[in-house]
Amino acid sequence: LRAFHVKTEKKTSQETFEAIVNLSPWVNYTFRVIAVNRRGAGLPGYKRAMCNTPPSYPYTNPEKVSAAGDQPDNLVIYWEPMDKMDWNGDRFRYLVRYKLDEPGAQWEEFEVEDPLQNSVTIRDQPTFRKYLVQVVALNAIGRSLMEPQTAIGYSGEDVPLKAPKSLKIAEIVNSTAVRLQWEHVDMSAIRGHFQGYKIQSWLILTGYQQVTERLKDVLVPANSNTVLVDLYEPMNTYEAVVVAYNGKFDGPPGEVVYFTMPEGAPSAVRDLTVKSLGSSVISSKWNEPAEPRGRLRGYYLSFSASENNSDDKEEETWVPYPRSSHLFESAKADTAYIVSVWAETGGGEGAKTSMMVKTWGYENPGKPEMKLNLLSSSDVEVTWIPSEIGLPGTAFMVNYSMIGSGIWQTSDLVPIPENRLIIKQLKPNFDYTAVLIASDGDRYTESDPQFFRTVNTTILGQVVTIEKSLTGIAWFIAVVSAGTVAVVVILVLYVFYRNRGGKYSVKKKEIERGTNLNRDEERCFMEYQYGCGSSDITT
Repeated sequence: LRAFHVKTEKKTSQETFEAIVNLSPWVNYTFRVIAVNRRGAGLPGYKRAMCNTPPSYPYTNPEKVSAAGDQPDNLVIYWEPMDKMDWNGDRFRYLVRYKLDEPGAQWEEFEVEDPLQNSVTIRDQPTFRKYLVQVVALNAIGRSLMEPQTAIGYSGEDVPLKAPKSLKIAEIVNSTAVRLQWEHVDMSAIRGHFQGYKIQSWLILTGYQQVTERLKDVLVPANSNTVLVDLYEPMNTYEAVVVAYNGKFDGPPGEVVYFTMPEGAPSAVRDLTVKSLGSSVISSKWNEPAEPRGRLRGYYLSFSASENNSDDKEEETWVPYPRSSHLFESAKADTAYIVSVWAETGGGEGAKTSMMVKTWGYENPGKPEMKLNLLSSSDVEVTWIPSEIGLPGTAFMVNYSMIGSGIWQTSDLVPIPENRLIIKQLKPNFDYTAVLIASDGDRYTESDPQFFRTVNTTILGQVVTIEKSLTGIAWFIAVVSAGTVAVVVILVLYVFYRNRGGKYSVKKKEIERGTNLNRDEERCFMEYQYGCGSSDITT
């Protein structure tokens, strides 16, 4: 090791100086002397002294000795290799000693020759047994003079052999939590460092094919045999088991328990909107909770005046599911209200969702609009479009008159939430004018008049007849066009195959006909080619 160790000696009255330095055995040392004063150190002396110390027994043993198996049938012993300065001699090595921590067990030992090695594996050992281990330093002179430290370790763990028994549902606490209870497992069957128990749960999804979805495990300390599991969801069916586990393995599962969680309180309603429609009417609309957690029964609504009107009592009502709107018609004019809505299931009431709204004062409704739609020759539908910048109103009616008659008629008063009515028994083919009237109590506002003309019954029938006729003509043209195209395709194919059939092999045709020349055309051909008459041909 090339490292200098400093030994400081104070000035004395002597002419010479000396220092006592502790050295390690079996090491080569070099010495030099440096003078130091207030201003610093001088140069080292030029003459160096050398020293070789003799070997000796090791003075210490390895530290951080431990033992633990990494397989069910072995024991691994670990230690920290010693620094070379502590070897104190040649042929440095380790003596490893171990024995079962049981009555009558004897020490087993062997040497590890590599001084830099830090572990050794002992195989073919019983599963999870307690051992005493030692690691002793050793060199050519002999064993360490220091007594070795004894460490305690265990051979490898294996899968527990038994499962906890008698798992049961001790209590269904609420819609998401149950308390489970079981009997402690036999400790001799753990075969490892007993860590405790695991509750394993599965959600059972029923449908075309039953499917299970595993939930996260719940860990229970080894000294407990009951636990509150709060990870389930309302209205779902689950199965659960309990297993014992050691430092490496889970044991076999015990009995399976099945249970269905009860209904729970729903989450808050969504998208609540409140609006003042008049001096005494508040409209509320909402969507059902994102998490019903049960079968929705209905909704509670409360209407309470703000702090400035604390003398007014809170009013509460209930509407059945699936209704998702309500009109509060007994509000006070020009008053701020807090409107709250919350859902209810068999498991209880959900959280409230609240909004503030202020009712209108006593004033006329804003100017409304309307939309007309002719339904027949004598019926027209009127749609009320409330004012968006003023008081909307709480009801409407329609005044209408045949132009030129001077007689006005009035429809029934239609309260909100309805916004449509149908005027019937109008005369066909006449011009009419209509005015929509929005009201809030005894205050009214009229819309601009709109004009419309009813349709003559005969003309309406003719229009329908013409439309049907046009539809029939279109179908007729389509069928005729398709037939024409089909005929053309057939003719083209016929001509093509006919032309192809006119071409044939002359040789083949002659063979089929043979050498019969009795026909007149053959005789004429022979006379023309060879100049012979019919009498010269022998048949």
